[in-house]
Amino acid sequence: MTIADNKFDPYIQVGGIDWFKGEMLSVSIRQDDLPGHIGNKVIDPRKDFFIDMQWQLTGTEVALRMFAVSDWKINVYCESMGPGPEMSLGSISVPKGDPVPGITYNYSFKVPAGTLPEHSGDSNSGIYKLVIAIFANAIIQGPFDVIGFEELPFLIGVENPL
Repeated sequence: MTIADNKFDPYIQVGGIDWFKGEMLSVSIRQDDLPGHIGNKVIDPRKDFFIDMQWQLTGTEVALRMFAVSDWKINVYCESMGPGPEMSLGSISVPKGDPVPGITYNYSFKVPAGTLPEHSGDSNSGIYKLVIAIFANAIIQGPFDVIGFEELPFLIGVENPL
């Protein structure tokens, strides 16, 4: 049995046709306080920052499967590279809406100021990896749970400027 490299479960394909497929389209980090500034993954820990995410569901079973689940629950986890915290940055519920094949979800997850310790050059690295889990729990009998995840392919260096 071959397991597809898909970050949503289930992934249902029959005869080469996707019946149900979920995928992350994008994940980015931003801090709004610097107009015209293009983030380089360094944030000021004294200010809020946002994790913007977009995911999509495609296939003929989208409406049926999404009828059988609750709203989305997004959990964001953070792990320090080297010494430092491993923690949940929080969770939030997002309405599933009126799902149709090709539906795209957009959400911006706010991380409050002061949540992550800065890079100190000493025992705390201040470099982090983020993992996002997006879950819709079955509300009727059967194997209808839907879960997606994304591990950010970059690190965030936290810097507290002068």
